[in-house]
Amino acid sequence: MWKRAIARLPFVMLPILHTNWAGHYNGIRSKKSSKEILRRIKCEKGKIENIVDHIYDPMERLAFKMKLNPGQKAAYQKRHDEIWPELKKLLTDSGVSEYSIFFDEETDTLFAFQKVSGSGNSQDLAENPIVQKWWKYMADIMKVNPDSSPISMPLEEVFYMD
Repeated sequence: MWKRAIARLPFVMLPILHTNWAGHYNGIRSKKSSKEILRRIKCEKGKIENIVDHIYDPMERLAFKMKLNPGQKAAYQKRHDEIWPELKKLLTDSGVSEYSIFFDEETDTLFAFQKVSGSGNSQDLAENPIVQKWWKYMADIMKVNPDSSPISMPLEEVFYMD
């Protein structure tokens, strides 16, 4: 049944189904294996609407942590509540979405999470003047590098539930 469903796909979608053993689709990295994709197609029993959603998720989830100076939570939150429209647009245009930052009061640690599409993320915008201006604006309340960028540590994803 699933082979007939694949045969009915528009020609332009067929290359998307071409995969190797590592789960790479046309050069796009995915965490889903070939078996998972075929299993999902089989479960559809010929209903191929939104098949691209079953093949891969083009969004990558990234997390990192930063350090806030003690007693600066209110200032940090206020500045982010009033985030500059041009910075927000830059992040959005760079493929960043669902950007959240959480605060651990015991350690003054900031935990940031974002979804990114494409090859970039917020950490790749270091040369942008808007980002550099934001870093200087935030430098007095955070642990920063000599160039005023926040000291950040990428975090490895060890669990994900879809």
